[in-house]
Amino acid sequence: MKILFAGSPWFAATCLEALIESGHHVAAVLTQADKKTGRGQKTSEVPVKLLANKHSIPLHQPEKFDDKTIEKLKQYKADIMVVFAYGKILPKKALDIPRLGCINIHTSLLPAWRGASPIIHSLLHGDKTSGISIIQMDEHMDTGDMLAQASCPISADDTQNTLTEKLTHLACPLLLKTLNHIDHIKPKKQNHDKASYSKKISKSDASIDWSKTSSEIECFIRAFNPWPVAFCHHKTTRLRIWQAKQKIASHQAKPGSIIHIDSKGLYIACGQGMLQCEVLQFEGKAKQDIASIYHNLPEWCKVDAVLESI
Repeated sequence: MKILFAGSPWFAATCLEALIESGHHVAAVLTQADKKTGRGQKTSEVPVKLLANKHSIPLHQPEKFDDKTIEKLKQYKADIMVVFAYGKILPKKALDIPRLGCINIHTSLLPAWRGASPIIHSLLHGDKTSGISIIQMDEHMDTGDMLAQASCPISADDTQNTLTEKLTHLACPLLLKTLNHIDHIKPKKQNHDKASYSKKISKSDASIDWSKTSSEIECFIRAFNPWPVAFCHHKTTRLRIWQAKQKIASHQAKPGSIIHIDSKGLYIACGQGMLQCEVLQFEGKAKQDIASIYHNLPEWCKVDAVLESI
């Protein structure tokens, strides 16, 4: 089968590699433009671009889908387009290019968590199960007919990173199976009444609200690891929290107050229960586990100090 592939991040590149190795013909790849990152604003090449170049696959990084871009893509005479975390909305004239249309790999059990950040929202809401959905794309966001689905459990210690890895390993074989049987699959309508939505995440969304329960905040911290990383402040000093676990304990302290400190954690009062913070990143420092910095904590980090949201 002749395939156009559209994707950008590392997990999309993993599926692209699986397609290349499967024997299907990847005729061309679409990906986002290179981005400048970090303090030095160095140009960082998109992972899917790097893989396409490695295999000498024609590459396109269109800023928009104008008539010129559409005509270029039509020349490949593709049977189907596979879209996985491309990061751009495809207009109808692009969806109509391949003979079999476009299919999308979505990292949730649709109709749950349509939108830009399903993995983060699954973790934020304490879901016990996630999965991969492969749908026939239409003009709306993640509303197309279902072609295939597979699920996996969300572990109590899963982070955004580990759940992404799980779902990527689930996506690759499901994609190949779907492509191999595409002519025999009967698409199924989604139940739109049960749809939920995941908005695009910004860095400011990672500010911890200590009035929430310790269980909710633990989910919050796992959801934002490794990006954008949950944070709070002591006065003007920022503290990032990479890893923590809830503790069911009663207290009378103000939410955000440091209740106790030992080599196992920084214990912080929540609206209900407390949080044992195990991996921290103090401003200007690398992330470290509490045991390694227990005897060298900043002067302000002491019992009764209050951590705050923005």
